[in-house]
Amino acid sequence: MNSQIIPNNRMYDWSSFGIKDTTTLNFNSIDLSNYGLYSSGLSPNDSLLLSIISTTSSGSAAGVILNFPAGTYLFNQTISLPGNIVLKGKGADSTILKFDLNGSGHSIEVSGSISSDTTAIIQDIYKDSSSIFVHNTSSFISGDWIRIIQNDGSLINNGWALNTVGQIVRISQVINNKLILSSKLRMNYNTSSQPYIKKIILKENTGIECLKIIREDVSTNQVSNLKFSRTANCWVSGIESDKCNFAHVDVEYSSNHSISKSYFHDAHNYGSGGKAYGVMLHFTSNECLVEDNIFNHLRHSMILQAGANGNVFSYNYSLDPFWTGVFFPSNSAGEIVLHGNWPYANLFEGNDVGNIVVDNSHNANGPHNTFLRNRARGYGIFFSDTSSPGQHFIGNEITN
Repeated sequence: MNSQIIPNNRMYDWSSFGIKDTTTLNFNSIDLSNYGLYSSGLSPNDSLLLSIISTTSSGSAAGVILNFPAGTYLFNQTISLPGNIVLKGKGADSTILKFDLNGSGHSIEVSGSISSDTTAIIQDIYKDSSSIFVHNTSSFISGDWIRIIQNDGSLINNGWALNTVGQIVRISQVINNKLILSSKLRMNYNTSSQPYIKKIILKENTGIECLKIIREDVSTNQVSNLKFSRTANCWVSGIESDKCNFAHVDVEYSSNHSISKSYFHDAHNYGSGGKAYGVMLHFTSNECLVEDNIFNHLRHSMILQAGANGNVFSYNYSLDPFWTGVFFPSNSAGEIVLHGNWPYANLFEGNDVGNIVVDNSHNANGPHNTFLRNRARGYGIFFSDTSSPGQHFIGNEITN
């Protein structure tokens, strides 16, 4: 790096990340006031809401917006959402979804699926390329989502993170054995690492808006308040999330999400092993935008691991970090954290936090993560892993 100018070969186009399909104009808007939901917070609504979702999402409309009136709604089971649905309240101070799941399950979950369709990549491909050549395109069409996978054992420290250093991308066009991609590639893939693509069936266009989530029960499992797995173009906006176990928002194997204008605070446990996270992006999740949120009293407010790449965290505010079971001061927990297993090419811009940490909890982080014009009010920037070179720190302010 020269004079704080990033060389072109280490640059990425972060301007188009986040949701790419935001239209809900043709969604059917439904007022739930007359559907018999219990709004006192005392009686569970699981079967009622399941019936409403099943009935309303099976119609001919492009999608559905379920408008909750003011009140407190108790749930004892996970709310599993399909694609093309929005849960919307009257505001985080008026509509409350309260979850008591006896220690098992995510509060709200959106999950896609895995296809058996795979094919090998047959030519070396390079960063910034928008096409790949594969062995057989017969199972792939324009609009399909694919995950690029390679033998990444030399980059990964933990078995649970193997095969996550890659990219999730949509096919724009198929020409013979050439696939044109909707996004440029963010790393090189050499055929010696045996790269291949796998089709994934993503749930799309699911939103959570203008409500409060409270997680009542304590769990030793890695369960989250909002779980997105194999999803795309989903969003969280204008919510409050109070007390989590693993994370307030957990995103894996997903692309093009937006998490914005929300308040995430407090947890049931602040120890090690995956607890008290704000927004976690991992397992190849890419092109997500986390912007204009407030995080309060969490172990790690914004955290990436396991091949997360090409994501943007911008203009978020975090305060009062807290962790237990460590020898360091309780307020020294990282609020922006690269956690190892090769997250790469992510941008952190304009965030106001106490502590920024590039750690070695799971060994090496990937290159070209860029920290631009952030403020670190607490212990500043802590870079603990010498095996993670090629990070960018530009114009950051350490006030203490």
